[in-house]
Amino acid sequence: AGQNYDQEYSDKLERIIHQRSLVGEVKFVGNLDQESLRWHYQKCKLFIFPSFLESFSIILVEAMRESACVLASDIGVLREVGGPGAAYFPPRDFQLLAELALEFLNDEQKRQAMKDRARRRSLDFDWRKMAEESFAFFEKLCPAERRNTRQTLTLKRRRETVAEQPEVAVQMKNRVFESAPNRIAERMSDDVHRARHNAARIATEKEN
Repeated sequence: AGQNYDQEYSDKLERIIHQRSLVGEVKFVGNLDQESLRWHYQKCKLFIFPSFLESFSIILVEAMRESACVLASDIGVLREVGGPGAAYFPPRDFQLLAELALEFLNDEQKRQAMKDRARRRSLDFDWRKMAEESFAFFEKLCPAERRNTRQTLTLKRRRETVAEQPEVAVQMKNRVFESAPNRIAERMSDDVHRARHNAARIATEKEN
């Protein structure tokens, strides 16, 4: 599913499908609307995610939210996001992936248990929680004693808005992290200054 971003790779897959007589067995469904995507997540026996590199992977959360039985690459970000809601395999170990897939396909009870864990894990990700974590990050970058009255009131209003409209959290997250690099740079500069000051003090004490 999804848009074809690499025609050369797509052509390679088509050749492999023909070479291995898999025409009709492998389908590229292209872009799907949300309802169709949910239907595929809900109806699939296995959702296999053999990715080598991801940033956050909203796809994994979507699959778990629809109670898919997830098999995912054992890379840091997918294990962090999937937690106990997925089974993992080394991304280049195709034999192990095949064995793991057969193990779940042949055991309905095990498959259902994984689906239940996936659903529970997905509940750890929601707009309100993301908003609160974003606010906490903002407050860490700009502690109360460094905020002026306007900033304090703005933060309070935004907290109240997100409590009633969780989707606003997305806009908040974007704004917070757009400004984050400058805030982090300021904090790092302060830390470097303190480190230099402490080093100079220690050196002076040793001389004395």
